[in-house]
Amino acid sequence: LFFRGWLLTELERDYTPQVALVSTALIFALVHFLKPFSEVVRTFPQFPALMILGLLLVWAKRAFGNRLGICIGLHGGLVWAYYQLKVGKLITYTGKISPLVTGIDKNPLMGLMGILFLSVLAIYIQRLASHRRQVSQGRLRTLGCRNGKWRRDRSRERSPTTGNPDQIERQGHPRKIPQSASDNGF
Repeated sequence: LFFRGWLLTELERDYTPQVALVSTALIFALVHFLKPFSEVVRTFPQFPALMILGLLLVWAKRAFGNRLGICIGLHGGLVWAYYQLKVGKLITYTGKISPLVTGIDKNPLMGLMGILFLSVLAIYIQRLASHRRQVSQGRLRTLGCRNGKWRRDRSRERSPTTGNPDQIERQGHPRKIPQSASDNGF
């Protein structure tokens, strides 16, 4: 709520979307280090993963119509998965692979595998956000659900008089949509 809710909104009012994105992600990562200095030094290798996670959560919010639920769900799901792996001992560390790969102190965020996983997820979410932005700006056509409402692609429909699908809209005469059951003759 704080980072992708209030802080991001405030930064977007005064700065470009990119500055707001990076600033929010940086502050998100830094807040995770509000602890004693010795602990900061020990856990600092997770900083890149936290930065990627901050970027990922902002892109997710933007991809889904600025809804906070997706950020809360993703963050909660990732924390849940971490605790299932760590506390539930679903993975047994054998020591055959360097902790730089699997994670220092058995923390996946402090290893290359965790960073790789978050990077792939971030790239997917960022591309999804970019695609949805292009669709909303009219640069791409899509079928399916948009803003919670199913719609169909009307590009193949033709005007009964001219055969042009945009004829009615260009003339400024939108099709009449019945407002109530009485308008339908019922």
